[in-house]
Amino acid sequence: MTMAVLGFQLMIFISMFVAILMGRGWLKAATVFWVLLTLFGSIYTMGLMALQLITIYFSFRVCDKFWNWRMARHKR
Repeated sequence: MTMAVLGFQLMIFISMFVAILMGRGWLKAATVFWVLLTLFGSIYTMGLMALQLITIYFSFRVCDKFWNWRMARHKR
């Protein structure tokens, strides 16, 4: 795996994290954007597509947990 592929996966995570800082709706929009780009973009290898979908799923779960933690902290 090249550094460019890993860097792109990191960019996906960072963009989704920035989206959750703006609100949960932004996270959902960013997730839909990345999934559509992955499925209908210029990715032609199944391995890279699977890696990117796993990255999107992992990023969504991490950001969602961060959102829940942040909301629980504000309610105290």
